Amino acid sequence: MDTNTPSHREGHASMFNVIQPIVEGKRIFANAQKIVKPMGFGDVPDGRSQDKGPFSDWLKRLKQQDQFNAIQDKKYERLVGPTIELLTDEDLLALPPTEWIIKNIIPATGIGTIFGQSGTFKSFLLLDMLAAISNGTRWFGRSVKPRPTIYIPFEGKGGLPNRVKAWRAANKNVSTGIYFITQPINLRDKRDREAIISKFTSKDWLEGPPVIAIDTLAAAGNGFDENSSKDMGEMVGALRTFEERLRTFVCAVHHSGKDESKGMRGHSNLHGACDLEIECYREENDSQFDAHFKLGKVKEGEAGLTFDFQMERKPVSDQADEDGDWVFSLAITTVQATPVTDNEMDAVLTLIRQGDISAKKIEDTLSHISRPKIRAAITNLKNKRTIKVVGKGAAQKLHAM
Repeated sequence: MDTNTPSHREGHASMFNVIQPIVEGKRIFANAQKIVKPMGFGDVPDGRSQDKGPFSDWLKRLKQQDQFNAIQDKKYERLVGPTIELLTDEDLLALPPTEWIIKNIIPATGIGTIFGQSGTFKSFLLLDMLAAISNGTRWFGRSVKPRPTIYIPFEGKGGLPNRVKAWRAANKNVSTGIYFITQPINLRDKRDREAIISKFTSKDWLEGPPVIAIDTLAAAGNGFDENSSKDMGEMVGALRTFEERLRTFVCAVHHSGKDESKGMRGHSNLHGACDLEIECYREENDSQFDAHFKLGKVKEGEAGLTFDFQMERKPVSDQADEDGDWVFSLAITTVQATPVTDNEMDAVLTLIRQGDISAKKIEDTLSHISRPKIRAAITNLKNKRTIKVVGKGAAQKLHAM
């Protein structure tokens, strides 16, 4: 913060105008301690006179301290209140554009979630996303600006090494580049939050603010009740602390509720705080390793787009275990877009316009068009907002907009 601007010099003078009257009179020491000590300037010395003695010397030293000149805005506001700045149209238009880590998906700062039912490969998607950010490689066709990434697994720690091995096997043995924290952490404990922040405010070993991932939110705080407004507000506050103090993006894995149409499980405080929501899901006719994700909420980005991906089994060792069994884990394979002709798109859309219909019924009816082409046509129509999915599970159907 620039402390030599006229506004800050005036602010410093205003602060002394507040401090000096407060410390006069019979309550000089109690009031001075109450107002000044919390600002980090230490004890107020004994002595009633501002013109001579220990108190006068203390005030002079206070004026000369670099700490006073570099006082934090929030501490200053406790004494003289915030400064309100009014912006015009021209001021707004002169502001820099939104900065993206993953273009039109993950902003440079903010809070996001990856959520879905169990078995929708949420944690695998998170690992793949973090590795793409660490390495600066494209992710589902989007450009990526490299950042350090921090993965804090609160669940499934035992399986994490095999997941990393599988990811590397699927990516030419390239390192994920992710830093992992596997020791016990309680995000509801301020000491744990401060320990994480302290670790990553040492910039000499990191190139830029680290993206922080929490897996899962429900397990991140001891005694956390995700349905409680108070508890969820506290947890959102913890995520916001990371975002603001580290000036970064924070992503948490979460679960869908029993009614998937209502989105994430728990109190709506989380939804309101999110800048990004990625919903992982599987469809009725998907194979064992087929999955999808939808950008349910992207502030200033591409909300509503859907993406297909597949999981691939990869051996995690070059030899069998002690029982002679090979050990496998899963890694994400991005599904490449399948070319679809206009006639094939029209055939799929015509069926959907005749009435709500399942993807399986479309495949059975249009048997002359391959399944991958039909799936690609459905995805394209969703992204163009020509159709949408209604219902869940076995009752899921496609509906023309």
